[in-house]
Amino acid sequence: MMKEVLDFFDAQSIDIRKYPITFDSWYGSKKLIGILSDLGFMSILVHGKNNYVMTIKNKKSKLSVHKRSGQLQPKQWGCDKPVCRVQATSPTFGACIVLFFLDMGKGRTRLVFGKPLRTCEALKIWSQHHGIEHFWQNTRVVFCMS
Repeated sequence: MMKEVLDFFDAQSIDIRKYPITFDSWYGSKKLIGILSDLGFMSILVHGKNNYVMTIKNKKSKLSVHKRSGQLQPKQWGCDKPVCRVQATSPTFGACIVLFFLDMGKGRTRLVFGKPLRTCEALKIWSQHHGIEHFWQNTRVVFCMS
């Protein structure tokens, strides 16, 4: 289906590949990230679940453990919240950048694939995720789609 969407926009001379893609952990997989990368999408962000196993600095553990051991740094590269950015590998996803950050008093995690975005860029992109989900939910209701 994504190929059909790309073909439609390409026929209109609109390159949607330059826009980042975000999705919840429910949909995350190495296969999906590979498909999107093969189609030309360069910025892919995924919500990181605490039970994902990652190898960070030669230590293989769940993200919940890594999150507790990471040192969040305030005011990093224009971020308005404390963050920690690390390289990681995962049996589920492969190589990625993991962002740990504090948001409204809770520790959060995002996985970044493709172009290595600056931390503040990735967090700004993700901040729009919820609104985009609501847009598509409302679109399905308005057009009676399942």
